[in-house]
Amino acid sequence: MVNFKKISLDNIENISVLMNRIIINEEIYTTSIKGMQTLLNFYSIKQITDRFNTPKNVFFHFELNNIIVGFAELENNHLVSLFIDKNMRNKGIGKEFIQFITNESQLYSEITVFASPTSIDFYTKNGFSQQSVNCKENYGLLYMPMILKKETI
Repeated sequence: MVNFKKISLDNIENISVLMNRIIINEEIYTTSIKGMQTLLNFYSIKQITDRFNTPKNVFFHFELNNIIVGFAELENNHLVSLFIDKNMRNKGIGKEFIQFITNESQLYSEITVFASPTSIDFYTKNGFSQQSVNCKENYGLLYMPMILKKETI
């Protein structure tokens, strides 16, 4: 069974290593050089630590048998990040996490996400709807604004 835990400062280096591995191994095929630089900077130890020290951000890591297999970041009602190790995908972890945060986030009537083009189907299957006809671009990254309204949860 996967455990969703709020991360502590002790976990930030492990999360950064996991994120960099995922970014370098997977995003390189679908992301521009500028986008790769943006992602690698955003998931650096310094940037994660800076965001960790902001009260509006909440970080989770996913553990299976005491091994970190995923990571998520929420900023208020916005799902900033949701990444799962490639070997652990298609096992229901992402879906289970979406259910977990919707149960945890009682204060919000909706949850938003900027989905990468490769994750739009995942979010759609989990109740999110697209807020645009086309993907948008910012800092070299393509994304689709999506929303999950509590009425659909």
